[in-house]
Formats: sequence, C-alpha cells, structure tokens
Amino acid sequence: MHSKKAFEMAIIACSLMVLGVISTLLVFYGIGRMSPFVGLFLIIGGIFAIAGSYFSIRGFKEQTTRRKIAATTVNFGISLFLIALILANLVDIVNLYN
Repeated sequence: MHSKKAFEMAIIACSLMVLGVISTLLVFYGIGRMSPFVGLFLIIGGIFAIAGSYFSIRGFKEQTTRRKIAATTVNFGISLFLIALILANLVDIVNLYN
C-alpha cells in the first residue's frame, strides 16, 4: 500500500523535475517567458519526492518488488539532490558575505 503511493509520487516528482528542466532550458534560450514556473516545478517536485521518501520508509516491511526499489531510489535520490542543492546555495550565500 505505502510502496504504491511512493511509486506514484516518484513518477510525479520525476515528471515535475523534467518540466522544470525543460522550462529552464526554454527560459535560458529565450524561447519561453515562464521563469516563475521554473522554481515552482522544482519545489513541488521536491515536496513530492520528500513525501514519497516518507511513504517508502513506511513501506519497508512490505514485500520487495521492482516498483518498491525504483520508488525508493528515485525518491531518496531527488530528496538528497535537493538537500545538496540547498546546502550549496547556503554555502554560496555565506561566502558572498564573508
């Protein structure tokens, strides 16, 4: 039950991350004008990944399947990526003011 929710959230998080990357490229090359949505896609995708990680942890006692492994890997991967991105930005801010 929980691993099914985690898998669904992994798919949603990946889709939102892909939309964020595509919109970033469109804004970068001057094709699109939706720069406020770039961050929105990535933030919402991160929230879905963190929620999916929660459901992955809740589903550890369930039977191991490929979906469960994929959901756990994707959710934790995106969550760790976003945490590392936030920490890198914080380090840049601290270095800016020193």
